Amino acid sequence: MPFGARPFVPLAALLLLAGGCAGSSPAVDSSAPPAERIATYLERLDRWGYSGAALVARGDSVLAERGFGFADRERGVRNDASTIFDLASLAKQYTAAGVLLLQDRGLLSVHDSLGRFFPSIPADKRGITVHQLLTHTSGLPREVGRDWEETTRETFEQRTLDSPLGF
Repeated sequence: MPFGARPFVPLAALLLLAGGCAGSSPAVDSSAPPAERIATYLERLDRWGYSGAALVARGDSVLAERGFGFADRERGVRNDASTIFDLASLAKQYTAAGVLLLQDRGLLSVHDSLGRFFPSIPADKRGITVHQLLTHTSGLPREVGRDWEETTRETFEQRTLDSPLGF
């Protein structure tokens, strides 16, 4: 169910863990567990209209996951841990960071081609590199469906693979 763009505060957790945030709010108790500090901080942001969700994990253990504020203020629908958000292009930076982490661990290289990961990929797309995907220079189309269109991963992949390259 689309809710439209919502304010997203990706640095909130980092600011909190780094010692809180400047302003009129008193500092968050730095001796509290991280999940509690983040929840307290995000609850305080609600006064200024923050709506979002947080997941706090250490290693493979999820310490807390919770929604804050409203997904739809007009209807009184609150966010929960499974609310879907439009993050615009923010996911691109996290994807790039993940790719670089995998490269640092020797699991892939930004110079690897799609053919390495998808042996049955069409010939015209086999030579596209991870670097080209990250820098939007692969020739793949910007869109292969409409915004908010529900689709499966398989359908999205097939549309992408079937689409002509732009260059």
